[in-house]
Amino acid sequence: MNFKIISLLSVLILNNGCSLSPTSVENQQNRLSDDVFNAIAACSMGYSKENSASLKAQLLDAGLDVTGELSKTTKGEISNSQSVNGEQWNETYRQYLECIDKRLLSEKKQPKNITQVVNSKLNSPAPSRNGLMMYFVPLEGGNLSKHDGSFLGESIDKSNVFRESSFLTNSDLAKYGSMEHGLLWKGKFNAFTSGSYLFSVRGGIAAYYKSCNAEIHIDGREIVSFSGNLSNIFKVQEADLEKGDHQMEVWLACNWSNSINKNTFVALEVKRPGENKVSSLKHDELTY
Repeated sequence: MNFKIISLLSVLILNNGCSLSPTSVENQQNRLSDDVFNAIAACSMGYSKENSASLKAQLLDAGLDVTGELSKTTKGEISNSQSVNGEQWNETYRQYLECIDKRLLSEKKQPKNITQVVNSKLNSPAPSRNGLMMYFVPLEGGNLSKHDGSFLGESIDKSNVFRESSFLTNSDLAKYGSMEHGLLWKGKFNAFTSGSYLFSVRGGIAAYYKSCNAEIHIDGREIVSFSGNLSNIFKVQEADLEKGDHQMEVWLACNWSNSINKNTFVALEVKRPGENKVSSLKHDELTY
């Protein structure tokens, strides 16, 4: 938080005879997040000193309720500037609030960096939970290659089958369904005993014309890297694992069409030490 700007805000408000006391400004400061504060500072530029102070004071006095204040201006309920008439002031204040609202919305929509978020989660001391974190990754130009770039949203996926349609179960992610995208699952595979694990990968696809990229890695070791029709996937990979958690990631991206189907999937099965056949991953073997 920039204390110099807050101090300047206090001075401007007091110099213009507004009703906020230094104590009330300080109370508002404690509730002010960096993104809101930065939006107010950016949107105040271009106004006269007097108007800028009045705009800030009104917003602070309203408890930083941008949406509520926008509603008031449409009803003509705000008019307390001596420099402009009521109608002009309402329009000025409306534009000011819309500026803040748009900047905050833009901040929320900015894609986040997968690597930073994943590292933060994986290094967190919080107890592990069943499932993997699934990230919705926007793609452009039909490039289906896996990457740890930016993502638009995340969700917890507790399924042991990785489907093209997995994101549709989350309402926050489902709204991006018309975008070209890939899904990246990250978390840990829990080896309950040390020994040789045999991983088997199979795939399914709903349409013969759909081509996908699929990758699975455990501890950075490639279990599968495939491009084409998922129904052609079949691969077996052996790995010696120590007892405990092992970093795991799965990538799935398909060439864009209007059909997203639950039957487009990659399934990872495993034969554990002492077992004589492969079987589906157990829910408690996948954690985040």
